[in-house]
Amino acid sequence: MGDPVGFVDPNGLEAHVIFWQPVGYGTSSFGHISVKINKISYSWGPSGMDIRQYTEYESRNTKFRNGVAVKLNINLKQEKNLKEYLKDYGKNNSYWAVGKNCGEPIEAKLQDFGFDIGDYIFPGALFLDIMINAGIESFNIDKKKIN
Repeated sequence: MGDPVGFVDPNGLEAHVIFWQPVGYGTSSFGHISVKINKISYSWGPSGMDIRQYTEYESRNTKFRNGVAVKLNINLKQEKNLKEYLKDYGKNNSYWAVGKNCGEPIEAKLQDFGFDIGDYIFPGALFLDIMINAGIESFNIDKKKIN
């Protein structure tokens, strides 16, 4: 069994989708979706695919918002495929707030894997569908207290 609090999975399958709560106006006013595979974060936005260490990405986000993560019900082959897909996604796609926004990469790939995921504009609705149709377990990522 894995450790959801520490984000550790002894089987090596560590693909999570994270919904970050909405904040302010503009690009994050409807929330944001990122993907964590093992220790790397993938976040699609207006500047392209942001790929960095998950701990750095989480630290940056939890300064001003909470998140909810769901572990994906995918196998190791699918996890590797998802990782390669996300790494290359920005090379062939352009961001568009009401079409190819932050949720599009994971939405398209989960559909490709055969999950019954709908087409969504808003990240929160997509995340709920992923929780129901492609998730195993979920947990909260809380804001860190700023001193």
